[in-house]
Amino acid sequence: MTRRRAASRLLHVVGLLAGGAVGLALLQCWPQRAIGRRWAALGTRVLARAILDAVQVEVRVVGPRVAGAAVYVANHLSWIEVLALLVVLPDARLVGKADVEAWPLIGTLARALGVLSVDRTRRTDVRRVIPLMIDALGAGESVLFFPEGTTSEGATVLRFHTALFEAAVRVGAPVVPIGVRLRVVGATTATARTLCWTGDTSLLAHVPEVARVRRSTCVLRLSDPLLTSPVAPNCRRARSRARKELAAAARARIVRTTQPTDGIRVSYTALVTPPHTTTRATTEVIARVAVVSTSWRQSQGAVPNHVVGEKRAGSISKN
Repeated sequence: MTRRRAASRLLHVVGLLAGGAVGLALLQCWPQRAIGRRWAALGTRVLARAILDAVQVEVRVVGPRVAGAAVYVANHLSWIEVLALLVVLPDARLVGKADVEAWPLIGTLARALGVLSVDRTRRTDVRRVIPLMIDALGAGESVLFFPEGTTSEGATVLRFHTALFEAAVRVGAPVVPIGVRLRVVGATTATARTLCWTGDTSLLAHVPEVARVRRSTCVLRLSDPLLTSPVAPNCRRARSRARKELAAAARARIVRTTQPTDGIRVSYTALVTPPHTTTRATTEVIARVAVVSTSWRQSQGAVPNHVVGEKRAGSISKN
């Protein structure tokens, strides 16, 4: 990609962030605060779609979404999937690190979204956030967090921290694991890793790197929900065991859905409409069912009939 085009994309992103931050700050000052918050949250998600469009990131969602409030957990690679998840899960409350609120422009967006902030310098701060997550679930809102607690290059899924699973354990909310993969169209794995925001790279340094990538895809694979039963607050040992089991099961599913596999793939795919259609108040999707078997086509030239029926089971495809 030419430097001019990359610079144009970068300026577009900066302009969107600056304009969005000003607009959202004004909405937060709206006299009727509840209405102002709703419009601010909607504006933030519209802005997320516009930024993804500006840096030419296509979002693909594989797997059906859950009706009602749920706890969504995902592996963490970059700021890219954060924006994608804001678009795909418009009613979810994000749990994030508290220092984001101090970032220029980004902090305004976080406050507009009502991000549940965790101060990672205080180990006990999680205890303050868990009741807020429970309140959100009780109000019919979903909750989203990244159990790894940091980003990685995607070669493996890091160890999951179990503390925030406490909210799901206490209220018996379903937990939906989401496997995230970032891909650069027609590029090598090494090139795709430039999309991952890791190490000591600042956000200001990483955005230009993403802007230089010609075209990329963020794939979000939603697994079937992990169903839980409420555990009483006074049963500390049972809650601890339930948290660990939930975290292990969620991580196992994410590992399985982010690793390439061979043979037949069956997927229920929803392609999020390009962010340039931001006049829509809700996310539009185009649903399609793709049944592909590379190995079978090579040997038989057809797809076996029993595979089509697996679509209803919500099977997760390889990418």
